[in-house]
This record gives sequence, C-alpha cells and structure tokens, in this order.
Amino acid sequence: MLKLNLDPVTLRKLYCFLFAYSLSAVEDYFPLSSLNRSMWNLTIVRKNPQACFSDSIPHTIGRFGLDPTNPIPVFGFLGAKIYLENLIFESGEFPDIHRMGSISVDGINQMVDCYKIDSPASGEAVLIYLSNYHWKNSSLAPEGLLLLRDF
Repeated sequence: MLKLNLDPVTLRKLYCFLFAYSLSAVEDYFPLSSLNRSMWNLTIVRKNPQACFSDSIPHTIGRFGLDPTNPIPVFGFLGAKIYLENLIFESGEFPDIHRMGSISVDGINQMVDCYKIDSPASGEAVLIYLSNYHWKNSSLAPEGLLLLRDF
C-alpha cells in the first residue's frame, strides 16, 4: 500500500493534479482526507489497457453513451458523479438520475455502469452507459443531452 506523508499544501497540489477538475468541485464530493480512494482510482485506470485521454473510447461501436458498446469515458466514480450532475436535456431541463447497475460488455475491458436519465416534466427516459476507468471525463454528451460545463 502506498503511504504518503505530505504537508497540507503539497497534498492539496497533488489533489489538484490528480483530478484536473476545479478544487472546489472535488472537495464538495471527495474530502482531501480520502486520498487513498483517489490512489485506488489511479491504480484501476492504470490497469485498464483501454484507458484513454480522449472524449470517446477508440475502436468502440454504437451510439456514444446510448449503447453499452460505446460508453462515456470518465475518471473514476467521482468523475462519473461530476459528469452526471452536469447533464441536462436539450430542453434545458435537469434530469432525475438513477443508477441501474453494472454490466459486462464484449469489447470493453472493464465493467460498464448503466444509468436511467428521466425527465420529470415530459416523462422521457433514456439509458446511458459510463466507463469509470479512464484518465479524464469526456466533454461530449449523448444525443438528446447537453453538458453544462466542458471538462
């Protein structure tokens, strides 16, 4: 197990480097005292031969984010949470998000998470698929959805 003995300032700098998100967003969901969890994310990503820095996973097939064979790449579980919280419908409506579970998909090396995205006003529902084992969050949104901020 990796043990770090860092002063708070260095720890904060390391934290910023590891996540490539604004520090305020990271601290909202992931306190600095949980550095072991971030190191676990890095270990898992390093073990994924498909881990990418791109907005989509190379050599996948199907509709981006809407088919399990072409999941949205995100950085760990925190990355998935941040990505999902920035999704809106093209109408501008904020969705209700429900995790449906994880599935194994041919052609994808790690488990793929499935989420049901519901529109409270129209009743529209869509399933989207995320892969948590990549170096950054995608800045693309599936068809019919938009991202509030670019990653």
